[in-house]
Formats: sequence, structure tokens, C-alpha cells
Amino acid sequence: MADEPVTAISETMPERLMRFFRRHRVWSLTLAGCTLTAILFFGGSSLLLGQMARQEHDQRLAAEAAKRAAEVAREQGLITAAELGAKIVSAEVEHRWQVLGDAARSNSVSEILAAYKQLGKLSPEKRQRLQAWLDGLYAQHQQSLRFQSLFVLDGDGMQIACSPSSTEAVGTWQGYRTVFHGGPQDLDSNTPHDLVRPSRHEVLSAAFLGEAEDEVMVDFSAPIWGQDENDLEAEPMGMLAMSVPMADFTELDTLVGDAFLVDLRENRIGDESRRGLILEHSRSRRSEFRMDSDMADVAWLDPACIERADRLTNLVRRSTRHGHRMTVDAGWWGDVPDPILPDARPAATAAWPVKLRARDQVPWLVMVRQR
Repeated sequence: MADEPVTAISETMPERLMRFFRRHRVWSLTLAGCTLTAILFFGGSSLLLGQMARQEHDQRLAAEAAKRAAEVAREQGLITAAELGAKIVSAEVEHRWQVLGDAARSNSVSEILAAYKQLGKLSPEKRQRLQAWLDGLYAQHQQSLRFQSLFVLDGDGMQIACSPSSTEAVGTWQGYRTVFHGGPQDLDSNTPHDLVRPSRHEVLSAAFLGEAEDEVMVDFSAPIWGQDENDLEAEPMGMLAMSVPMADFTELDTLVGDAFLVDLRENRIGDESRRGLILEHSRSRRSEFRMDSDMADVAWLDPACIERADRLTNLVRRSTRHGHRMTVDAGWWGDVPDPILPDARPAATAAWPVKLRARDQVPWLVMVRQR
């Protein structure tokens, strides 16, 4: 009864423990209280640590989601900038064609070329009238369109007028050039004249180096008609053309950021004939990137980027034909080396092709890089 150990019977271990606890009641209650306190402490700590871990996990997920959202926003921003840049370039091309086409339909130039075709030469009075008309067109549009010169080619490809006036160019045969016949490449300059005919459509020529400053240039041209241009048997009387230095073709750096305009067609510059010529880049407009060496501004896009550009162009064409919009990630290229400074660190880049209405052409590509 005093809870002392007994020898009369053999007690089980639980019974002996209960007898021990009853005999040492104070210590037993103290131990039980400490045990309960420890259980509550560790249980509460576990709950608190679990809650903190869940909060940390949720915060990490939120941070990752925010980071991904920022990356998506950056990607979409660059893609939007590239698409906007492509539309700006397309509008610039179409505007030049519109100006040339409207001028080529002028009765003044068609009458002069009709008389020239009939007589086989220009009278001094007709030549003066043609030169005055071309000079007026030059003065009217030179500042807004930023071109170098205007010139007129007759139906055989001979240059018969140029503004600003140039006695060296007038009288030379330009029929072998793409600006006249509209083909993908310049022909051999010894090609027989009667084998080359003027283009029936607007022409965006292959790129070439300007003779004066070794800068990349292209020519735009529109046919000059003397009769119904819808007549399939009719032939243009000549071409009205415009030479444009590409370094200042647009102001993409101001409008969309660090941008490049790339020619996706084959071009022959110097001894090289390849695709991916950099026509315009934002750094060409900054004096610190100008160099005095020959062909300092001539650069080419990496062949791997050309392949990606071809895939992107095909996607744009297919989406246009089927009347639906492409997914935005089609124009996202990730980190791409700088085509102007190949040793520089690659930067996030988006691209978009320049699509022209005339004959469904996609000649160029706009690339926008994150500064």
C-alpha cells in the first residue's frame, strides 16, 4: 500500500513502473510536465518551421514567376520592337516606290522618252527639260527620303539623266544591273544589250558599294510606261531610279533601339558573294564606331542566324497566307553574337522579316538587341 517493491507476487514491468511513479509522485509530475512541455515546444517548432518552409517555397515560386514574367515581358518587348522596325523599313521601301511610281507616270517624262525612242537621241531642248524635271524631283524629296541621287535609264538600260548632274554617269550602260532588269544579281557587264529588258515591276536592287565612300547602297526603281501597263505585251520605255546609302536609310536606333537591318538575299561585295549582308546598323550612326579603313562598315550575319531567318520567314509567309498571327516566340532568338563586334558579349535578340507588298517579297530582316 506504500507502493514499496513487493516479493509476494511477480509484478509486470508496467506495474512496477506505476508503483515507482506513485512512490515518487513529485518527480514523476515534474518529469511529465517537462516531457509535455518538450512535446509542445518541439511540436510547435515543427509547425512553425513547416509554415516558414511553405512560405519560403511560395516566395521562391513567386520570385521565379516574377522573374519569368519579366523575361517574357522582355522577350515580347524585343519582338514587338523588331516587328515594329520591320514595318518601319517596309513603309520606307513602299514610300520610295510610291514616289518613284508616281513620278514615272508623269506625262513630262513619258513624252520625253517617247520622243527619245522615236528619234534615237535626245534633243538639247528635251535633255534640258528632262534634267530640269529630275532636278525638281530631287529637290522635292531629297531631305525627306534621304537618298543620294536620282537617274533615268532608257528602254535599253542607258543612263540618259542624273540628278545631281553627273557627266561621268550619263551615257553609260546600266542594263546589266539589277536596278534595270529586276533580277536577283547583276549580270556580266559584257552581256549583249538586246538580251536585257527593263523590269515591269518596282525593283529593290542588290546591295553594292558606293564608288565614292565605300558605303553599302541599294537602288530603288520603277518602270516608266508610255502605254497601258496592264498590256502584257507592252514594255516599259525606261526606269526611274533612286540610289540610297543604307547607313542612314532609317532611324531604327532612335525608334526601336539597338537594331540591325540584314539583307537575306545574295549580294556580291568585293570578292565575296554571300547572304546576310548588314545593310544598316545603329552603331554606324555613332561616330565612335566609325573607322577610316576601306569597307569598315561591311559586315555579315552568322550563317546559323541566316538559317533561323529562313525558318522565321517561312513562318511569317504561311501565317500571312492563312490569315492568322504567329506565336510571339517565333521571333525570339535568345543570346546572339554582335555581327558588328563579334568579340563583344552576346545579347538577347529578337528578329522579324521585312515583308513587302510587291510580289510578296521578304528581302530583309530586322534584328533588335537588348542594350
